[in-house]
Amino acid sequence: PICGGLWAARRRACAAVPARMAFPSEPTPRKSLRSAFVPPHVRKRLKEAAHARQEFYDSVSLSDGFLVFIIVFFGVLGNTYPPKRQSHIYIGVASFILCFCIYLMLKAWENASKPSEEKEKLWFEPADEAEKPRRRHPTVDHAGLD
Repeated sequence: PICGGLWAARRRACAAVPARMAFPSEPTPRKSLRSAFVPPHVRKRLKEAAHARQEFYDSVSLSDGFLVFIIVFFGVLGNTYPPKRQSHIYIGVASFILCFCIYLMLKAWENASKPSEEKEKLWFEPADEAEKPRRRHPTVDHAGLD
């Protein structure tokens, strides 16, 4: 908390601060881009940057960061640590495989927690009926089945 502490002076100062100022429930308003001092091309660039930043936040996840960490960590470890025994190599390979399995579990957990609409959009594309003509059996009456 902002007003935490043991000193009496701090407690008195914090008691004087209204609760609304100490812990704002609403985010602070940002400066408007409609100001006369902001040129239109700057407004456009700021909106594009905000859109790109939001797209980045939506696409990057915990598993991606963990994969980068695995690659960097084992790359640095392999270049700086000379294995003294053959068992050190086995331990390094086993730990890399273990970390990669953890990455796969994180990725599966993230994919399972995505909304179902997004899953269908990513993995399922319905077949267009106009592109695929149906094969019909010559002896079956298909009049009421379509």
